[in-house]
Amino acid sequence: MQPVEFRILGPLEVYAGADKLLVGGNRGRSILAALLLEANRVVSIQQLIAAAWGDEFPAGVRTQVQNRVSDLRKLFRSRAGGVDPIGTRGSGYMVNVGEGQLDLHEFEHDLRRAAVLEEQGRRVEAIRALDAAMAWWRGPTLDGMSTPVLEVAAIRIEERRLGALEWRARLRLELGQHAEVVSELVGLAAAHPYREGIQSLLMLALYRAGRRAEALEAFRRASGLFREQLGVDAGAELQRLHEGMLRGDTSLDQMPQTAYLTAARHGPCEENGSQQAAPVDVGGNMSEATHHELARLRRENVALTVERDLLKGYLDLWVRETTRSSDSRVTDP
Repeated sequence: MQPVEFRILGPLEVYAGADKLLVGGNRGRSILAALLLEANRVVSIQQLIAAAWGDEFPAGVRTQVQNRVSDLRKLFRSRAGGVDPIGTRGSGYMVNVGEGQLDLHEFEHDLRRAAVLEEQGRRVEAIRALDAAMAWWRGPTLDGMSTPVLEVAAIRIEERRLGALEWRARLRLELGQHAEVVSELVGLAAAHPYREGIQSLLMLALYRAGRRAEALEAFRRASGLFREQLGVDAGAELQRLHEGMLRGDTSLDQMPQTAYLTAARHGPCEENGSQQAAPVDVGGNMSEATHHELARLRRENVALTVERDLLKGYLDLWVRETTRSSDSRVTDP
């Protein structure tokens, strides 16, 4: 008997052993996604309605939720050796998952492991744990699901991914891998031009790799975008880094410890060996702050189209970096 495995770090996928199960219907898939986002916790019918229908739902929607949950349970019982991971709890439902059954939990587990390793001073092993965490990702969380509640949940998980990427880059810089990390940071900075942590890491990597002019140019591009698109100046940290580079501040050769561990420690600690990820709210009504969060992500997604000069600058840097890497691999016959 094979346990059911769920994957949400990318398109929703369900496996029973090597067999991929077809979860039909957008509503049923959305309900399953909402249950998985709160795995091992009770999700109310009202929350499931919000995740699958949003604010506009038909009469008799509670019955429709019950019918779709029933369909999911029949699928699992028929295709997973009689195992049904969905249980009824009061007026809601809960999907039960254990170790190795949900990629989100495995991602969170690897982040916690990386945090412990870094605290022990084992940075190389911490980087490997972060590599393992990133290997769970197959694409955007719940790719293809577009109800507002699920979109916001996906945004929050994406923030964890970006935090882990920044954390890994920072560790690699501390180990002196300045030149090697530039290529990854160039791509991240282009994809997330408003994220100052990534911009800072890119500047520092270029600076430590002896590419001071490019580091200063990266600041010019980022600060120009902030002023033109947002009407604000670069943050204090980014400005201090820029000023330090202009002065040739030797303290930039050693990066101080920062707070990037916050992402890994967001959720509760493991107890008795179980993996319990932080809950992702799939509640019904979105607050004003949630609407702003969703709008911010959408604005970020179109940033490269709006600011073509910024994209060109990053592409030029990427081409130079790719050429540099290719040249370093060429050997004489």
